[in-house]
Amino acid sequence: MLKRTKLNTKAVHLLVCIISAFCLWVYVSYVENPDMTRTITNIPVVVTGETKLNENGFASKPLDTKIDVKIRAKRNMFNDLTAKTMKATIDVSSLSAVGENTVTASLSYPFTSGVTFDRSQLEVRVNVEEYIKKEFEIQPNVAKNPSDGYLTHETVFADGKYIEVSGCKGDIEKIVYISTEKLDLSDLTSDTEKTVTLTAVDANGKKVENVKLSSETAEITFVIYKQQSIPLSLELIGDSTNLDYEISPKEVMVHGPAQVVDALEPINLGRLNTASYTSGGTYSARIPVPSGVELVENEPSEYTVTFTPKN
Repeated sequence: MLKRTKLNTKAVHLLVCIISAFCLWVYVSYVENPDMTRTITNIPVVVTGETKLNENGFASKPLDTKIDVKIRAKRNMFNDLTAKTMKATIDVSSLSAVGENTVTASLSYPFTSGVTFDRSQLEVRVNVEEYIKKEFEIQPNVAKNPSDGYLTHETVFADGKYIEVSGCKGDIEKIVYISTEKLDLSDLTSDTEKTVTLTAVDANGKKVENVKLSSETAEITFVIYKQQSIPLSLELIGDSTNLDYEISPKEVMVHGPAQVVDALEPINLGRLNTASYTSGGTYSARIPVPSGVELVENEPSEYTVTFTPKN
């Protein structure tokens, strides 16, 4: 019984110690609220004055996009002193020396007083280059083409297929073309207009950073054609009872607007007199392609009729 009493007493003493320590921590932290020093990491760097710098023929690119700052402030202030509530702003408008420059940033945070730090921590390295502008061709990045029976005949750009890009000469020289977002055209069966986002890319298809496009989007109309095989028909006149004949090709693949293709009938090659082919022979002529459609690439543009006398 005595042993159990001693154990209970120790437990009570331990609990009292824990509560006392907690109360002391609360008092020191929130009543006394002492000064503390902490390092805030990854504070974002914001660039201003770029327009003025460009007018002077230069462009800049921060080599330090984030900085770390050791700050001294009251303990409770650090609840609001984070990389999300702070920013380091640099003004590059007066830079004029090509190469690496150092600019001292101004640090903003959610307090008007009570925060101290060493300004030498705010030095940001900035690379300055010649500022240039250049036009590049927009190339649709088609991930999926129209389904079988349809194809993209043409892409029409509302504001032209070239777009101006500006920035540091070194970055501009990396650009090969302007790519659209990935496009899925698999459901298209008629002309369709899309608003697409644009990205400057290099020879490996990777995005080129730190350049400015004159427009971030483009309006593109995809002209969709339907393709279909159309048979050829020929009317023979004269006595052909002792002749066999064969038309080659018997049909051709054409494409055009769906409403035109759907209305097509067999292509009429006209009338051919067999009087000159009683002993056999061939006749060739151009295929009369119906108005509104075109022959698919690599389809023959001529037909041939071969006559063979019957045995």
